Amino acid sequence: MSWHLNVDRPVYTRHPTPRGWGNTVTSTWQALALSDDLAMLGIAVHEAGHAAMMLQGGIRVVSMTVYSQEEARDQPCLAKTVHDDYSVDYHVIASALAAGERAQDRWLRQEKLWTPERAWAVERHALDDRAELEQIVSSQLHGTLTYGRNPSDHFDYANICDRTDKALVPLWGGVLALAGELARRKTLTGGQVTAVLAAA
Repeated sequence: MSWHLNVDRPVYTRHPTPRGWGNTVTSTWQALALSDDLAMLGIAVHEAGHAAMMLQGGIRVVSMTVYSQEEARDQPCLAKTVHDDYSVDYHVIASALAAGERAQDRWLRQEKLWTPERAWAVERHALDDRAELEQIVSSQLHGTLTYGRNPSDHFDYANICDRTDKALVPLWGGVLALAGELARRKTLTGGQVTAVLAAA
């Protein structure tokens, strides 16, 4: 796999910056090119991926919120999942942070909505998750998060994504159920999250 340095920011993505970025395409919402309902469901899948992986790994989820495209214009983020502090193994934390991006990419493929441009937008929506992981690797583990440089390194994001993709397989039914409920209600408590996943 190749990683691409984005043209507007010093970040790497699996997919190249879309043609026209900054000219005809000026936002990741435009790159997604989905209806409001589908775009919000995709963001809900992202958050559900985080939550399912967190609970699987022993991280308590306190609440989840997702915003419509209109609401997101007045928010610092598209959605948020509030959780307990991380007090678990690094591999659990890494997969929990990567799970949002990987779940949304899998959902696009499943729904036959996947394009390189949409996959790039999903990665760009996950930059805060990646930055959090980079900070944990640097400050707590004294390492460096890399992108496709070392196929055996547990600090390499390509390896983290591969592990996360596999870990999502048995959780997928719960991820979809939770995403649907989150998109419908827009806000869920930790108890509601747990109940939805337990029933899936």
